[in-house]
Amino acid sequence: MNSSFAIWYEKKEKKKPPSIKLHINLWINDHKGRDIIDFGMMVSNPKSIKKLFFYIPFNIEDKNIELLTQLLVDNPSISNLVFNSNVNITVTESQIHPAKIDDKNIEFYTKGYNMCNSLENVDFKEGTLMEFTFDSSLNKVDKYIRFRIKDVLSASIVTRTQRAVSFISGVSNMLVAFEINMNQFRKLPKYINQKASTSFIDIERVDLFVMTNIQMNHSFSSIKDIKSRILEKRDWIVYNKQLHDNENNNILAYHFVTKAEHNTNTRDKYIKEFTIFNKFDYEEITKPYKAFLVIFLFGFIGSFIGNFFVRIDLTIILITTFLLTTTISILISSYFWLGMKKGKI
Repeated sequence: MNSSFAIWYEKKEKKKPPSIKLHINLWINDHKGRDIIDFGMMVSNPKSIKKLFFYIPFNIEDKNIELLTQLLVDNPSISNLVFNSNVNITVTESQIHPAKIDDKNIEFYTKGYNMCNSLENVDFKEGTLMEFTFDSSLNKVDKYIRFRIKDVLSASIVTRTQRAVSFISGVSNMLVAFEINMNQFRKLPKYINQKASTSFIDIERVDLFVMTNIQMNHSFSSIKDIKSRILEKRDWIVYNKQLHDNENNNILAYHFVTKAEHNTNTRDKYIKEFTIFNKFDYEEITKPYKAFLVIFLFGFIGSFIGNFFVRIDLTIILITTFLLTTTISILISSYFWLGMKKGKI
């Protein structure tokens, strides 16, 4: 990814600067290209924010955005999963819903957003801007916002490359890679840098969760702090309905953590920018007829050469060899195809 997300804010006068804890969930949906990414922002000192801006470095439409904050409010069990803690929520008729995560008080902020493709009368050549307005009546309790970008990630963040193909087995070796950049000055358009570079929001911590099919092998990460587990798929289906498509496969969840250096004497206690890069590989079954064709040709050529040196009825040998080779080809190809479909190969 040669571009960067960005988060900045328009501040209120004489207020303590805000900061956020950033939660990112990336759902890599096998080879189907229907990847989705969720962003959650726990905003500290929200009273100092007039507007919060989130820049997406590719063009999307409103249909590609799904607000998730209300989903968490309406489904406390999902909130427990997202925060990996016991969350007690008080549902109100307003856009603010008080909650307690363990012993910490927060508020779910369900107010919507404005989407635009320009900033101060400058049209974006590429990218989309989400604008969250923070009401002046807000208190100082941390506010949580969560949303999803869907159906547009295959070419923007997640890339898939076919590295090798075995025509004998009908299997392709696939490489999946993704890179997430945030507040990277050199990878942002000039018109964004001019507005945002002096007011990038301070990031205390980044928690990235990457969900993949269990058959994918994690081969590289730019982050050393990694944990993994099998996802509780049944519990997460309400949150991500795409999990219905993986009923026969387990999902692995990888947890990557980036923390700031907590030096109270300097501003280094915050993350100013970051890049997260990871690679996975997996085997994908190709169309079975390719394997049928290759195996049949090898068998036919081998039988023809062998029959050339044998002085018996060529017609009978060719028919017998054809039937035998075809049968073996179907059995071998079916073994690989069914094995891959069931995740055994």
